[in-house]
Amino acid sequence: MIAFIWKILEDLYQFAGFNVINLRYFNPIWAHPSWKLWEDPDGIPNNLLPFIMKVANGELKTLWVFWDDYDTIDGTGVRDYIDVNDLVDGHLLAYKKLEEIQPSPLTPLPKGEGNQWFCDVYNLWVGKGISVLEMIDASRKITGQEISYEILKRREGDVAEVYCNPSKAKEELWFETKVSLDESLENSWKFYKK
Repeated sequence: MIAFIWKILEDLYQFAGFNVINLRYFNPIWAHPSWKLWEDPDGIPNNLLPFIMKVANGELKTLWVFWDDYDTIDGTGVRDYIDVNDLVDGHLLAYKKLEEIQPSPLTPLPKGEGNQWFCDVYNLWVGKGISVLEMIDASRKITGQEISYEILKRREGDVAEVYCNPSKAKEELWFETKVSLDESLENSWKFYKK
């Protein structure tokens, strides 16, 4: 699905004169301090942090950890997590860059006439992975709750580590994450407790 959307954006750039910035990120922590943005899926979550929070809050009994024999620090999968506040900043910085190229970024530029079209991709990540067990430990410290988990077999398609280098976004968009993992976890826990 994501690749399909990127293709649409690239076609808008190539054939319709739109300037485009693709932003890549995964595992956002959706817990804004205002409680206007949060992640609280029904049932058993597909994402790690809401699953952890539901176990810590007593909504679910046991967290599922998919395997523990990866070649990582503790055998569990390593992922990069980013706070929703940092994502908002990244989107605003990307839009600002588009405005610098063209004062009205949502209006296509006609072909020719010296117009320069722009299309690029930026990674909005912290740039450092954290394992599932490390996330459980960090969540225990913030919530003060025991978080029981069960090791299950691997899911098809899972990989050991997924994180990236955000240096291009830092250099060209002036993007840098500001919200610590502890602060993100505290905001999530406040939402689940309310």
